[in-house]
Amino acid sequence: MFRNLGNQGPLWYPPALMEHALDLCIVGPGRLGTALATQLQRSYDCVDTIVARHSSIAKAIALAEKIDATAKEFDFAEFDQTVTWLCVPDAALAPCAKNMAQRREWRGKIVLHSSGALSSDELQSLRQKGAAVGSVHPMMTFAPDTTPQLAGVVFALEGDHKAVEAARRLVSALHGSEFEIAKENKVLYHAFGSFLAPLLLTTLATAEKIGEQAGVPPKMIRAAMQRIVGQTVENYFKLGAEASFTGPFVRGDVDVVKKHLKALDPTQREAYVGLLRAAMQYLPVAKADEIRAAIEAS
Repeated sequence: MFRNLGNQGPLWYPPALMEHALDLCIVGPGRLGTALATQLQRSYDCVDTIVARHSSIAKAIALAEKIDATAKEFDFAEFDQTVTWLCVPDAALAPCAKNMAQRREWRGKIVLHSSGALSSDELQSLRQKGAAVGSVHPMMTFAPDTTPQLAGVVFALEGDHKAVEAARRLVSALHGSEFEIAKENKVLYHAFGSFLAPLLLTTLATAEKIGEQAGVPPKMIRAAMQRIVGQTVENYFKLGAEASFTGPFVRGDVDVVKKHLKALDPTQREAYVGLLRAAMQYLPVAKADEIRAAIEAS
């Protein structure tokens, strides 16, 4: 059960994935759609069509040529594949589903979307036309000009049983891990992800600005940050948060905290206080009552 990809060598397909192979249409040739299309085609050879709006059709054509698939504009797509995976912005999901529902019979088909915050109910118009629908969200960041590998990534699955089972097969083909999430927990799950990427970057950007104001040479700021951030993250995944917690907070150095509060500008102080309040809730902050009093006094 191998498929030869020339210089890439043969790839092994798990037997379960070879039976009743899924054929797939990906709607949206953006960062996520591109990562899914290229990696699923390499490991599972299941991507048949890339669908895009007229404004993005050139990107869809380029992606389709790369993976030996077909590109079609949304208005002319037949959606006759077993699975259609929508990789479009959250606000476009319900309108896109409604448009698709009006164009064909969907009984026996599966439609997935990749929103982290929205449930499969966004595809209700397709469900009403007979499709099994679900949401499949990878806990991964997709920055411009990057295509992260999805092997080892955790995916949250939710929706109709048939859709979830198809999603499991696709995640397995990507060599990812998956779990089922209740649809009412999707928003909190998405907030979890927001702390892991955009808000983590916000913390780093704030620290970078403070470093500039402190007079750290601009060419050295990220070098200074890289070692301490890298060590902190390594410590967290090896030891956990409590054992990795260091600095003036774990020592209960109230005078230093007061000086920080005085030196920071209003935006920086607000971020500092918010994170410090969270630290006092979840981590071993010494002299927490005195630190709270210092915050209130500031």
